[in-house]
Amino acid sequence: MRVLHSIPELAEVGRPVVLAAGVFDGMHLGHAAVAEAACRSARSLDAEPVLLTFEPHPAVVIRPDLAPALLTTTPEKLRLAEQVGIRFALVIPFTTDFAARTADEFIQSLCAPANRLAGLCVGDNWTYGKDRAGDVRTLRIAGMKSGFFTQVVASVALHGERVSSTAIRQALRDGDPGRAASFLGRPFTLSGEVVHGDSRGRELGFPTANLALASRLIPADGVYAVRAGIERPAHPAVCNIGFRPTVASDSRRIVEVHLLSWSGDLYGRDLQVAFFHRIRPERRFSSVDDLRQAIAGDIRVAESFFAVQVMGE
Repeated sequence: MRVLHSIPELAEVGRPVVLAAGVFDGMHLGHAAVAEAACRSARSLDAEPVLLTFEPHPAVVIRPDLAPALLTTTPEKLRLAEQVGIRFALVIPFTTDFAARTADEFIQSLCAPANRLAGLCVGDNWTYGKDRAGDVRTLRIAGMKSGFFTQVVASVALHGERVSSTAIRQALRDGDPGRAASFLGRPFTLSGEVVHGDSRGRELGFPTANLALASRLIPADGVYAVRAGIERPAHPAVCNIGFRPTVASDSRRIVEVHLLSWSGDLYGRDLQVAFFHRIRPERRFSSVDDLRQAIAGDIRVAESFFAVQVMGE
């Protein structure tokens, strides 16, 4: 995927563009529907579908106290968009100056450099411009004036609930990765560098990889059946999230992963961890031996969970 970092670079695409616009945190089923609509429209017009998104998340600039923990990093978001068929992405730096642009100024800036802006595909709750004054109604009007089409993609609903990044965050905070996965269309995945820990897992007989994570949403504390790996989350594993109250004396929240039937040096490498099932909440045990037995039980549950998964495939 080719990544553009300023609106004038749209002229470099070389043919008319259809923009799929949004924040796209998580690239869930609703986001994918917007990107797929842009791809279909672009094919019919011999145009190029381009993902238009922002970095950082607009809330970081507008309301930093309310900025959400991210479901995906920008590189992860772009990789997921590429799987839908997007070859170009315009990642606009979201600054205070950019946030001050009026809705009309923003749309006109998109029209000016493009080798004809053919269309904009957005979700049905999309807003834009200073104070979020622009919406799908004003976008349609702007399109009629400037000669581009507007396609408003209806939100996706599952289990009687609108699919949204907010709903996915809540599912993960509730310790329900299965519900989050149904909204995402895939398991929720964390990716982080493996860093040195205090070797508590190794001392217990279950060596773990500790992940360094920043500005990412981390699921509720507890023990999870996950898959983990370097290039893709391929190996069954058990992940513990929390404060390790039985053995730790500090207040650091950690994410540690014990890969089953695998050994090797992971330090300094990025480990991808896909969450499938919460085995139990985190708890304090009365002794280290009780903790060791509980971990062994967690591993048996994870092995059984993935054995059933394989049988069902």
